[in-house]
Amino acid sequence: MEPRALLLFICAQVLFLPATLSSVNDRFEDDVNSLSRRLLQFIQPSPAHPNPSFHIALRLATPHNLQDEQKYLKELKKHFKHKLKSCNASSGPSTGLIALYLLALQSSCQDMSAENTAITCLKEKLRAEKEHVRDQRQPLTNYYQYSLGVIALCLNKIHIHHYILAKLADGIFWENKSPHKPIDSVAMAALAFQCVQNASLPAGGSPYSNQTLNKVTEAVERLINHIQPEQQGDGTFKNIYSTSLGLQALCAMEPSDNCLRGRQRLVDEAKKGVFDNPMALAQLLPILYKKTLLDIKQITCTDSDDLTLLKASAGGEVEPDGEAHSVNLMVKDADGKVCYGEVTLPLRAGTSLLDVLEEAKRTRNFTFETKQTRWGPLLTSVNGMKEQKHHKIYWQLITAEKKALIHGIQDYHPQPGERIILRLSRY
Repeated sequence: MEPRALLLFICAQVLFLPATLSSVNDRFEDDVNSLSRRLLQFIQPSPAHPNPSFHIALRLATPHNLQDEQKYLKELKKHFKHKLKSCNASSGPSTGLIALYLLALQSSCQDMSAENTAITCLKEKLRAEKEHVRDQRQPLTNYYQYSLGVIALCLNKIHIHHYILAKLADGIFWENKSPHKPIDSVAMAALAFQCVQNASLPAGGSPYSNQTLNKVTEAVERLINHIQPEQQGDGTFKNIYSTSLGLQALCAMEPSDNCLRGRQRLVDEAKKGVFDNPMALAQLLPILYKKTLLDIKQITCTDSDDLTLLKASAGGEVEPDGEAHSVNLMVKDADGKVCYGEVTLPLRAGTSLLDVLEEAKRTRNFTFETKQTRWGPLLTSVNGMKEQKHHKIYWQLITAEKKALIHGIQDYHPQPGERIILRLSRY
């Protein structure tokens, strides 16, 4: 090729590159906004149990439907006003739920001085968490909720006692000496300690003592060394549902484009329906908008970004096909012995594991109980055998290939001919 022709060719490629990148970014933005529209579906009509995580996710997004967000905020305030009446260290909403409620209010620039009841109760809850770690080496709830409580107080510029932070730091490392690291809890703890490390007084300097700052700095360093090796080549983590929080922690501790690796994979998985659970979707959205929970303090509520075009997507029910299939169900006790099954149950397109269990309850000698959580129904009892929180015994969902399911009973859709094992397990 002649030099002049070669130069023209190179220039053409350079000129074309920005347009290509722009179109890729536009597609990514459209996909992410589509996920926001999907989350809007779940806040309409007014739910019986409004979820503060949904509101936080929508507030951290770039486009908004302010009318729908304000309606949902009113529902949240009405719901929690009733629940907080009897709130103290041993009763009322959990540590994590109060923390999320306060974060939801802050994300909408509410007057936090009017929330003394919730703040006081959260302080009592954190003291109880700290004392339980001291006495039992585990919190009353879990380290995820403990960390959320620290974040809620920290972002509201409320001083947190040294021993609450110290016990969180000690406890999170006691729990994670095993090779199976729960990234969600570790990431939330990292966000909590990073928030404390970032705290500053109006006149400059930190509101915390050198002793506390040294403890916090050490925790941040250990946590980032804990999280980074778990990140895979494409930027995600082994558990796809933990990836969004893992990336939030990395972005909060070491802001760079590198911490955003994995966002495209998350969007691709969301388009396949992996994040159809609204709680999973709410946890996913912030990092797709390059935000973390700590960015709540940056929300000013003065920007005129009410995009009324951001409407809830219409969605649609999946029509089941007429072809019938089957799924096999088995129950094992804590010793691994089969105590029920194996039974074969009908399976149609769109059937969830919850539907399968309901069918077994109707037609076979089978009983089960659930409790409602922010993630949907949680299996708590099978044929009279109950989970035991204090002994860390729970009902695990397993396939015949000995693969533990990461979906809940409402979100998992068994495949034709698949064997599902409900096993009482220890964690």
